[in-house]
Amino acid sequence: MFENRIAKGFTTRRDLLRGAFPAAFEFLVELEERSAPVIWLNAGKSVQVYWQDTFLCAISFVGVGEANTGIRFTTDGGKIADGCSDRSALFFGVQLHDLLERHGGERNRWATTRGDDDMELRHPAPGAFFRDLLGLMQTTGARDRADRVSAALESELAAELRPVTKADPPSAVKADKPAIVKADKPTSTAPATATAAAAAAAAAAAAPDAVIAAT
Repeated sequence: MFENRIAKGFTTRRDLLRGAFPAAFEFLVELEERSAPVIWLNAGKSVQVYWQDTFLCAISFVGVGEANTGIRFTTDGGKIADGCSDRSALFFGVQLHDLLERHGGERNRWATTRGDDDMELRHPAPGAFFRDLLGLMQTTGARDRADRVSAALESELAAELRPVTKADPPSAVKADKPAIVKADKPTSTAPATATAAAAAAAAAAAAPDAVIAAT
């Protein structure tokens, strides 16, 4: 699955950067030839960049054939590959903007950003910036995968430690329900017996009077 898919349209446009924007040309060659399968490309006329099963960004060519040709990074690369997740928001985060600031991209006017998910690079963007950009791609992908593995483990642990609640099926609760001890339950004959005894006592107390009245 994690293999470069490179169309002729991409290589034609990439090769046009060789003289006009050599640092960008070398960066794309690095992505294509040396980084797969960890970082891999799904490329027609533009490029979708992945870290294993994580979509990072799309790269398109700007001003192809012009003297000031460049490349553009966005989150909109069309339909991503089946079985992959979109984590481009992680790549276009604070670290990317810090990277541009550290290399003076906008200050030296070889980088232009539009919002938080659109970056255009032109000559003379230096090779050092592209090397750091490649490193950012690798760390972003690795961090995303580590976060997903950690979340899955936490979910499994929470399920194992989850206490039994009223919402659980009755079968899950029966085992913990205390048994009713019938022997401890008071009988319904005790009150009747007490009443009969009281009546007998009353009758015995009244018997002498009844005899005197008869005489």
